Amino acid sequence: MFWKNTFFAGILSGVVWGLISLVVNHITGAFEFEAGFAALVMSFTFAGAVFGVVVAGLMQLLEGKLPFKNPMPNAVMVSTGLWFIFRVAGVFLSTMEPERYHVITLETFQGLILSIVLGILTAVFFRAADRQTA
Repeated sequence: MFWKNTFFAGILSGVVWGLISLVVNHITGAFEFEAGFAALVMSFTFAGAVFGVVVAGLMQLLEGKLPFKNPMPNAVMVSTGLWFIFRVAGVFLSTMEPERYHVITLETFQGLILSIVLGILTAVFFRAADRQTA
């Protein structure tokens, strides 16, 4: 697949994921928001696009090196792997400044589930982009 298609697949999956994340968090209330809805939509959309591009780019970069033939488990593995790295970094932050950064189980669980969703969306858009080049 071409890098351009990978980039667009990542953007699309990330934007959808960012909006899903915003809605899920609004329903669960796991994270407290400090901004209005319009600012949140822009932030979640942009950050989602960045995460989507990173996951899709890693999938493209690691093509042939990932353990599965199917892009779905590979995308979920890459996405949850990134979540794990961020989670470990969060734990380190919480040990350095526990009053500012602290581990909250609901946030951790929600983040894991949303990372799986990002992997699924990335695989779906990755496949669609791959079909366009075939």
